[in-house]
Amino acid sequence: AIQKSIRQSIRESIRESIRESNESGGRDVKSTLVTNEINTLAHTMVPELKDVTLEATMSERNVEIEGQQVHLKPLPKLELGPTETFEALEEDRTTDTDKSDWTMAEQDVYQLMKNQQACFKTIKNSEWPSFLQRFQVAKKKEKISRFPTQHDDIPPNLQEGFPFNSFVTSTTILPELGKKMRCFGSLHAYPVGVVFALPNFDSPQKEEEDAEKTKTWSWPAGYAAKTEFNIEHGKLINGRQEALVPLNQMRQYNKEYVHNEDHYIGGRLVKGGFKVVPYNEVFLRVGGRGRIVRGMDAVTREARDDVKGTGRSFGTGMGLPVALF
Repeated sequence: AIQKSIRQSIRESIRESIRESNESGGRDVKSTLVTNEINTLAHTMVPELKDVTLEATMSERNVEIEGQQVHLKPLPKLELGPTETFEALEEDRTTDTDKSDWTMAEQDVYQLMKNQQACFKTIKNSEWPSFLQRFQVAKKKEKISRFPTQHDDIPPNLQEGFPFNSFVTSTTILPELGKKMRCFGSLHAYPVGVVFALPNFDSPQKEEEDAEKTKTWSWPAGYAAKTEFNIEHGKLINGRQEALVPLNQMRQYNKEYVHNEDHYIGGRLVKGGFKVVPYNEVFLRVGGRGRIVRGMDAVTREARDDVKGTGRSFGTGMGLPVALF
């Protein structure tokens, strides 16, 4: 049941990754890490896609996926650099963009970005297999620890409504619609990331209490938390505890970084504001539940309510990603 559910949830992600890889055109595609990792995903995670391969000069054609003929048409070459602007979001700053032809999922993710109710994580090409497999299988500890922590993996539990393994990972919460953020890595290293929707709470105070109770940690923009080196027996060390900032305060900082002319960061005044805002860090639990869309599990169609404890939570996980970026 877990295998079937996870395949349904990641199939679109893998197809999108294949499409993104094709965008790199004929520049030695077969020799890149993208090709190897996408093939690994297609062959091991979703056997139905084993016949979909990458070609150095991909052309429009039909392929068979799960017994159905699918028409593939490569997108135009995508050339991006560190100074590129996503025109669709730029346009939305000053105009009332018509979203009538958007899918329900697109509308939801747009609102999550606009309200700073989502966390983002860029995935290195070579780490996609291990990242996806982590939702399926709990990470084995190298040795038995005398100090179990709240950050240990929680294995899947279908009876309780958690079809996926949940685990903690570092993410970031962007300013509204990703304004003033450098959200793109490179075609050959970090071309794609994931979006996790955050839980809904009755109040900012409740959110802060739950975050503190579950050790969901967040640090402001520009602060190098380096959690891999500064957690010992489940506790923060080297001043990281003192540097924590509540999520709602981080949202306010993000708003100031985008709209204020001058602002403080790291105790220093930045006159004229940022052209590019540094990343903040949110260390939280993902997985557990499936993909939740408008209060309902996208696969099982069961009702999910964050406030009532049947949806996303800091303690049991954000569920599966709601989008790629």
